[in-house]
Amino acid sequence: MIQANKEGFIKKQPYVDFKLRKVKTDIKYLTKEELSRLENFNLKGYLQKSVDIFLFSVYTGLRFRDAQHLTIENIDYVNSKPKFITTIQEKTGDQVVIPIIKPTQKLLDKYQNDDDRIKLGKLIPKMSNAKINLYLKLIGELAEIKLKLTHHVARHTCATTVLLENNVPMEQVSKWLGHADISSTQVYGKITKSRLDTTASRINELY
Repeated sequence: MIQANKEGFIKKQPYVDFKLRKVKTDIKYLTKEELSRLENFNLKGYLQKSVDIFLFSVYTGLRFRDAQHLTIENIDYVNSKPKFITTIQEKTGDQVVIPIIKPTQKLLDKYQNDDDRIKLGKLIPKMSNAKINLYLKLIGELAEIKLKLTHHVARHTCATTVLLENNVPMEQVSKWLGHADISSTQVYGKITKSRLDTTASRINELY
């Protein structure tokens, strides 16, 4: 329309006064207690693999497809120890570097003898997005988690429960999640009761 107006095809750009309204994003994530309950839930077969794939993204912040594409080639070593996962995000095409924290390493070690690791070099087991979400829905019900559990909840949980509630600065959360703009990260900036309680505890220590 702007171009048509410039070239004289129309006399006035009809949308010149139109403003897009910001829509509030409702972030769904697991609380620390719910996450702990899920980690300690004893399952078998594909159900347990579904939980582990979910938890892997909870501690890396990776989207489902990015996590599924990872191989041992994506691990960066420092002094012979695995320190980072480096990959290119499918959605943005940007590189992201994610620290390997203890829960992540525990999951990597758990599947070191898995067929997908031995044959394909995959860091975590392969599974379709539809199948894992089906399993996660069942697991959520079994674990009495009120929130509808899908894989994408893992990324939200990483940003909120794992990082922000442990006082990781917003700029570092943005880098961890691979956001090109910090404004994309700020949707996670809702002040939760847990963060308020942590802040209150720190202030109490001063008095």
